[in-house]
Amino acid sequence: MISKRSELLVSALTQAQTVGRTFYDKMCIYLNLMIFFKIIRGFLRAEWALVVYGVLVAPPKFYL
Repeated sequence: MISKRSELLVSALTQAQTVGRTFYDKMCIYLNLMIFFKIIRGFLRAEWALVVYGVLVAPPKFYL
């Protein structure tokens, strides 16, 4: 009885550990993707700002 209970406890602990580890891995991946997309969005915004500046603000002789 005691051995069966300890076996169940150990299996539950290992299962919780694996579930927590996979959840932690998924959270890390999700956070990395969020940071990655934020950086990409910042680059795109900077690029768009440069394009708008080059088209609208820069003098036309810049292209000639």
